[in-house]
Amino acid sequence: GDQSADLEVRLRHGTAPWSFTLMTPGGGNVTVSNVTRRSHTFKADDRGRYSLASVRDSRCQGYIEAGAAAVEVSHFATVSGRLHNASESTCEGVFRNLTGEVRGTPPFSVEVWRSGAFFRRLLENATNFSFAVDAPGEYTLRSVTDSRYCTAAGEGSVSLSRLPLPSVAVLEKAQCEGSPVTVAVRGTPPLTLSYGVTGVGEESRVTASKCTPLSERQAAALPA
Repeated sequence: GDQSADLEVRLRHGTAPWSFTLMTPGGGNVTVSNVTRRSHTFKADDRGRYSLASVRDSRCQGYIEAGAAAVEVSHFATVSGRLHNASESTCEGVFRNLTGEVRGTPPFSVEVWRSGAFFRRLLENATNFSFAVDAPGEYTLRSVTDSRYCTAAGEGSVSLSRLPLPSVAVLEKAQCEGSPVTVAVRGTPPLTLSYGVTGVGEESRVTASKCTPLSERQAAALPA
């Protein structure tokens, strides 16, 4: 990936300042001098074997502890994450699944925000993930962290809007057998209306794919 590895050299004994020499993967030597703390961290940009060749303090040549002279640096996949861009709508109480994907070394910690504020944190083992939401807002993947504690900003957003609840009102009742009953409904076509007839005890359904605009009087009769 594009990220460097942090390598730490611990200087357990001696008197500051210290200096030490590293052998790098390319076969060269790098000397670090005037180290005043017992722990020194440096960036390893290349893949391969790094080994300590020598160490000394302000007075004496030192020794390198057995088994601690070398470390192997490997490149892993760069961590990344994104939500699949979308615009969704839902009714009150109805959940929508939002999906996304991450890259890196699992497991992942995925931080999701809604409308500029923290929403939830997901812990994922797979590279594809989903989560259910029902509240309207703008959902974004704020960041993703993998098992190596590498963190990257996320990408993508989903805009979720809430549809108004449908409603119905009887405008004109039937006066005689066979006469039509006029009802007004509010919602997004096609609309399915379930109704029952008193005394019959049987429910029927009708689906309307088109709506006729209401007059002012009819619209006023609709429930708020």
